[in-house]
Amino acid sequence: KSKEAAAGFSKFLAAYPDHPKSAEASYWLAESEYQAGDFRNALKQYQSIVNTAKHPRREEGMYGIGWTYYKQGDFPKAIGAFEQLIVAYPSGKFSFDGRLRLGDCYFQQKDYKKAAGAYRAVIRLFPQSDGVDYAMYQLGQTYFRSGDHEQAADQFNAVIKSYPNSSLADDAQYALGWIKFQRKEYSAATKDFQSTIANY
Repeated sequence: KSKEAAAGFSKFLAAYPDHPKSAEASYWLAESEYQAGDFRNALKQYQSIVNTAKHPRREEGMYGIGWTYYKQGDFPKAIGAFEQLIVAYPSGKFSFDGRLRLGDCYFQQKDYKKAAGAYRAVIRLFPQSDGVDYAMYQLGQTYFRSGDHEQAADQFNAVIKSYPNSSLADDAQYALGWIKFQRKEYSAATKDFQSTIANY
């Protein structure tokens, strides 16, 4: 379906380059190619949108570039793209998700210090947003991976307390159990693991 859509938008743009809907079609061409997994052409199309200063979908194009690089595992370029998006549209529709993905990029690179900084910024700037539980959980993971188990435990407890109905609350409970297990606090760890199992 995505390949067919991309072909359709390509034909439309080739036949009607000056049509009032051509800017919109160029965006949906990029999206179709992205959905089809043709990241090379998606990137090319998103870039052409971003390079058009007054393109109505320029913000979406910048976001698309970040995600395309992320999907390809090119995290340094994804970081650059998400940073450009945040600078260009600090209060835009992707300001929350762009910062969140910035944290994910650093996390994938095992740069836990920068990942923690990005996740903390999300929590501070968007305390009421859907998805902040994920930022809190990931912040706990950055502490855990950095060997700071005290802060990791505090963060996982914060997830459980603030978002008891989140799907990540169970993961946070399990992570707490794992921290206690590594400390050889076997009785406490067992309780955490049992609590996790009971919720399934």
